[in-house]
Amino acid sequence: METAVRADPDQPIFVGEGCEISPAAELLPPVAIGPRMPGRRRRVVERSVLLDGCAVEDGALVSNSILSAGVTVESGARLDGEVVAEGERV
Repeated sequence: METAVRADPDQPIFVGEGCEISPAAELLPPVAIGPRMPGRRRRVVERSVLLDGCAVEDGALVSNSILSAGVTVESGARLDGEVVAEGERV
């Protein structure tokens, strides 16, 4: 799938097995996304780490953050500089 990626070859993007990245998503490196993140959503993830099974809903922004396994970021949410505990919904 084509995703809007503003990539610098020195800034990595790591995407785990089973992730679905929407063509409407924006990944701004460095980004690490764990396995099994659902796709088909318009979202922005930049300079962040998302562990196994995180879901970032339509219109959400995750920046400079670390999301533990199973976190859901609700539609329209804005996270900047956050560390979110496992299974939380924000």
